[in-house]
Amino acid sequence: MDWLEQVKTKQRRHNQILFDRNSILLQPLREQIAQQHHIVIAAWCFDCLQSLAAALRQRWGEDARIDQVLDICRQWAKGGVKMPQAKATILTVHGIAKETADPIIAAWAHAIGMVTYDLTAMVHQYGIEQCRQLIEEKVQWYMDRLSSFHDQDDLLKQTWAPFLYRERENAEARLIKKMKEKSEKSKR
Repeated sequence: MDWLEQVKTKQRRHNQILFDRNSILLQPLREQIAQQHHIVIAAWCFDCLQSLAAALRQRWGEDARIDQVLDICRQWAKGGVKMPQAKATILTVHGIAKETADPIIAAWAHAIGMVTYDLTAMVHQYGIEQCRQLIEEKVQWYMDRLSSFHDQDDLLKQTWAPFLYRERENAEARLIKKMKEKSEKSKR
């Protein structure tokens, strides 16, 4: 099945989010994320969120809450604030999303699924029949940006929260591994 057919199926079902981890289009990106260090993923997310912040400012003008959320999240990733404070600030974005009903803001409200929300917003913005090339280009942009952070040798030498330095599989790697194990069991 083509990725666009997956999206159309979700649209017919009235799903709010049109992409998820099982989306065919996102599998190469998921594999790429699975191979990254937590710090690379954090730096990549902040970079991508800058792009989303710019889109928000174009649509809604300046809003101090946008910069506040970015700042607190960066402080959290650097070890400057604890999760409860960061979480409270992130909930501010949920408030903006409810106020505006803007799908781009939803991407902010759920940074972990930033790609799925961003692509969903693009489908709503450009329409299902006009979005194919734009969405494929955006996924390639995400992959290129992630590669650029992977290639930054000094990234791990910067100051980050201690938990980001721990050597362990990232969440995407664990999920892919579980999916493969489940698939192998079902074949037996």
